[in-house]
Amino acid sequence: MDTARIVAVSGMGQIRAEEQAAAIAQRVELWVVENRAVIVMFLLKNFNILYPAERHLSTRKRLQNLLRFFAFFVYNAQGRLR
Repeated sequence: MDTARIVAVSGMGQIRAEEQAAAIAQRVELWVVENRAVIVMFLLKNFNILYPAERHLSTRKRLQNLLRFFAFFVYNAQGRLR
């Protein structure tokens, strides 16, 4: 394969990857809009605004819960893309 063809093929791969990343970002944004209430309730719960009984949770544990939530949310958005 000549150099020009290799560059063209790799460039197409990069364009596809960028398009896929943009599509995932669009799905994530759509999911956020659709699930605003769920996200707000989750944040309120984990930062002990609505549920004072859970104040025993450490800040570290609350941050872990927050990271788990967003990991699930990104996984869900990627699943919708397929």
